[in-house]
Amino acid sequence: DTLEQLATRLGEPSIEAVLERTAEDVEQWTDQMEAEHPSGVEECKGLAEGLGFTAQEYFTAMFSYRYSLDADMGNRQCTLVATAGSDGAPLLGKTDDIGEDQLGMNVMEVCRPDSGLAHVGFHFAGTIFTVAGMNERGLAMGMTGIPGAVVDAPGLFSLVALNTILPQCADVPAAIAHLRTLRLNTYGFSLMVGDADGRLALLECTSAGVAVLAEGPAAELQGHEALAHTNGILDAALAA
Repeated sequence: DTLEQLATRLGEPSIEAVLERTAEDVEQWTDQMEAEHPSGVEECKGLAEGLGFTAQEYFTAMFSYRYSLDADMGNRQCTLVATAGSDGAPLLGKTDDIGEDQLGMNVMEVCRPDSGLAHVGFHFAGTIFTVAGMNERGLAMGMTGIPGAVVDAPGLFSLVALNTILPQCADVPAAIAHLRTLRLNTYGFSLMVGDADGRLALLECTSAGVAVLAEGPAAELQGHEALAHTNGILDAALAA
């Protein structure tokens, strides 16, 4: 369906014509992704094989958003919330505000990688887009999409970048440090993270950089406060 929609968007008569027209762009964007996240490219190739697609078909569908260039989140209100339980431990929650055609498309993946941390994550079926999850060290995360510039530079699509967090980061400080090393080239996300040591943080990440909106012990929120985020940018510098 994604390739058929792209054919309509581009005014092409067939999927074959779309693949021919976009081949050079998709190869460039795949190379950019591989430079930042090679294991993600390999996972995508495995998904393509399992779904019965060629790698070119899969990556063309994945990068189809580049031909829309509409970073406006519109009226979407995906929501993150975080507070502390009675014991002071972090409590994270997330909702997805999605279209009717996307209902039932979130799947749970249990991942035990050859290298990196074992983790459980929710993905949109057939993708590596991690929207929520937790790893073996107790780092939990949830995200919402936020606007962000599409730039012609090396980097990752925001939803792909999310796939790198749980395998590599054991706690909140590690997650913040990791995000500061990532380069995004398309759109952005807010991220709520909590860890086994009782820390919480709320961040915004786009191709313009990373903003830490809140960071500290979850226990400071106990009983009367919460952190929340939807699909807008709160940091003035990122919003500029």
